Amino acid sequence: MKILQGINVSTSYNTRVIHDSVSWSVNQAEIYGFLGGSGSGKTTLMKTMMSLKRPDSGKVLYDNKDMWNSSEKTKQDIRLECGTMFQFGALFGSMNILDNVGIMLKEYSKFTQAQIDEISHFWIQKVGLKKESAWLYPAELSGGMKKRAALARALVLSPRVLFLDEPNSGLDPVSSRQMDALVCQLRDTLGLSVVMVTHDADSIFDILDRFLIIENKKIAFEGNIAELEKLEHNPLEELFKTRKK
Repeated sequence: MKILQGINVSTSYNTRVIHDSVSWSVNQAEIYGFLGGSGSGKTTLMKTMMSLKRPDSGKVLYDNKDMWNSSEKTKQDIRLECGTMFQFGALFGSMNILDNVGIMLKEYSKFTQAQIDEISHFWIQKVGLKKESAWLYPAELSGGMKKRAALARALVLSPRVLFLDEPNSGLDPVSSRQMDALVCQLRDTLGLSVVMVTHDADSIFDILDRFLIIENKKIAFEGNIAELEKLEHNPLEELFKTRKK
């Protein structure tokens, strides 16, 4: 069952066209990737699904609801069913991790502060951080710990869809594979749909159920690795060669 769809979506910045009438779909409980060269518009495309970038034309559907042509209440309900982990974490430097994770609950729930702290502690440990990490500040965390803290914040409202922008960027190989394993675990245990922008070869081959490839303002491919391998003109041919070495 599809949870997210783009239908003939076009986007631009001023006169620069980024996407020209592109369509795609994300199924429930799958890990779906946005691939393409630098500047191809991967993050822009994801922003149209996150209510951050209005398309010039076309439709973006969430659970068959038109995200950009709905009532403000429907738009807000959709936003609250989506969690986002930004590439560099976007943690608030003046807050400890407990407060960083709990800020969404403080803003969008009626829980008491004690309940917010309890829920936040749960998610902090769920993403693999130690309990005492809750009292640290972003400046005291390693890069991998910052990403996990940002992931906990993205999960704290129990979203149906999780958006990840370059979750492995800046991580060493071991930490990258640990992040991949965590993403798979979250999908499997929570039934999340995960949409991620990535350049990481191991992530592309090992954890993506399906993906799209953006080339020249169009979607050059949508499917899985096995389907891509059968193409006569494989957009990821060089990556395949590197992987096989």
